[in-house]
Amino acid sequence: MKHTIKFKVKALRKMPEFTGIPGERYIAMVSVTQLPKDIPTAPNPREPNINRRIWKTVQRELYNVGCTPNAFHLKNKGITIIADRVNNKLRKGSADSICEIVFDDDQDHGIVDGGHTFHLLCENQEKIAKYNKMHTDKINQYVKLEILAGYDHSLIPEIARGLNTGIQVKETSLADLSGKFECIKEALSVEPAIAAKVSYNENGRNPIMVTDIVRMLYCFNVVHFRKGDPSAAYSRVSTCLKHFIAHPTIYEPLSEHAVVLGKLANYIGATARQVWNSGQNARGGALTIIATAKANPFQFHFLGTDSPYKLEHAVLYPILSAFRCFLQWDEDKKVFYWTKSYTEMCDIWDEYGRTMLTTAKDKNYGSTLNLKGKNPQLWKMLHLEMQLNNL
Repeated sequence: MKHTIKFKVKALRKMPEFTGIPGERYIAMVSVTQLPKDIPTAPNPREPNINRRIWKTVQRELYNVGCTPNAFHLKNKGITIIADRVNNKLRKGSADSICEIVFDDDQDHGIVDGGHTFHLLCENQEKIAKYNKMHTDKINQYVKLEILAGYDHSLIPEIARGLNTGIQVKETSLADLSGKFECIKEALSVEPAIAAKVSYNENGRNPIMVTDIVRMLYCFNVVHFRKGDPSAAYSRVSTCLKHFIAHPTIYEPLSEHAVVLGKLANYIGATARQVWNSGQNARGGALTIIATAKANPFQFHFLGTDSPYKLEHAVLYPILSAFRCFLQWDEDKKVFYWTKSYTEMCDIWDEYGRTMLTTAKDKNYGSTLNLKGKNPQLWKMLHLEMQLNNL
């Protein structure tokens, strides 16, 4: 059984099919308030869930909150529809056209991609119309429709599968695209060998993720965490990234010390077993907080070395963060400066590291590595120990 849906569009264009596959492609631009609510959604393989955080952000942009007004159609990929055929009827004396889409209910026609966008727009149409009646700053948003008409029914599952396997662009890639990591790139430029090993998006193949550097900077943000708790550096990467983006006046000057932080983290991680074994009756191999490589040795890219042992991240981050007591912030000059050199901090680790490892392995701070890394009391105790040992 076939049925037709008619609605106004601002523009409707037929696109050529270059491959010879029978069918027609149309691109239509339609006002979000004119989008018909009765478009079928049968082919879409995903049940829409617009309660997720990303869709809350999309909804804010739909209402022009915190973004360029009325640019929704430039940031949203739109809605793809499978149909039987399309008719375009130009209205005399009007810039608008009437688009007629014919659906065959027996052929799984309807929205094949963009179901989340469709449901979000349908839920907000009346609110937008009501807003526009009461305000002069009109919400004038458009959405793109791509209509695939007359294609063989056997192609529909392939089209649906292909369109719904896209990977969401993550916050890291968006931050890089917006230039948020330029301060880190500039700081690393003094060490080209290190800079070449850093990836600035989640699909990068370089071994150092920029988020690892952001986490270390978060650990040493003495403006916000002089006595506070930067334990999110271990457990919540997204929190660190958001904090980094929200406070450029702090993290830009702090990024100048990224190389030192990376080298110090590598030194602590690579020498932890050796430091532990420097004590009496010590067996670093029996420590769960120190990992042993099963095949290839662990790589420490800031130092350009490797080792069959490394300190687990759940303990590395709170220990590394304890060294922030040697970093100071000059409020007048807006710069960070060290009270100890990198070499001096390595010497301090060599001398007091075993005490810190003893604290970290204490089960009172967590029976598992994950619990230790998330325990703010462990972070505070290690920081206190570092301060007391270096008065």
